[in-house]
Amino acid sequence: MAVIRPGRSPRGAALTPRVNPDDTVTLYRALATHAGARRPVAVDDPRVACDSLVRDDGTTLAVLASHAAEPLAVQPVLAALQTLDRVTMAPFGINVLEVTAAGASDLSGAG
Repeated sequence: MAVIRPGRSPRGAALTPRVNPDDTVTLYRALATHAGARRPVAVDDPRVACDSLVRDDGTTLAVLASHAAEPLAVQPVLAALQTLDRVTMAPFGINVLEVTAAGASDLSGAG
């Protein structure tokens, strides 16, 4: 068992910020592709986390969370290979998009 004393952190990539973050994203994408897993919504920028929610009334929402300190412009793609309009995200911002057959509308008011 490792003992961590206050003010000290153990050595290791898992506990060290900014250690090959892009390589980890690339690995997870490759593993998901190999397993046949499809993400409900995705963007090409590894600094943006994506997921979707389906409400009780059937409305589908795409949720994008930026982990970047600067504004980003990303283009979400749905699992059905539907490409949505580009979305501008505020630094560390969250955008909520209502997904329809015609595309998506930004409900967050952020862009």
